[in-house]
Amino acid sequence: IHGAGFQNMIFMPRDGLLLHIGAYNDSRSANWYGALARTFDLRYRGVMSDDPTFTDNGSTNITVNVGMVVRELSVYFDSFGSSSQSGS
Repeated sequence: IHGAGFQNMIFMPRDGLLLHIGAYNDSRSANWYGALARTFDLRYRGVMSDDPTFTDNGSTNITVNVGMVVRELSVYFDSFGSSSQSGS
């Protein structure tokens, strides 16, 4: 979610994960959103589309590697270790 959707960072808990799913593999986006995430003590990870397509109305359609999204989420949740799992 871009634009106003990023406002939700102010409500996220510290050390939360901001997973940016975007259309471009652009270091400027990572720098911008990463810096904003650090301002709120959040972790930033970006998963970008390799092949965005543009529509006539100015929208962008993207295909995202779901495996990459799952990997980023797994790394984040695994960072809490087994102490966060019930029954351990």
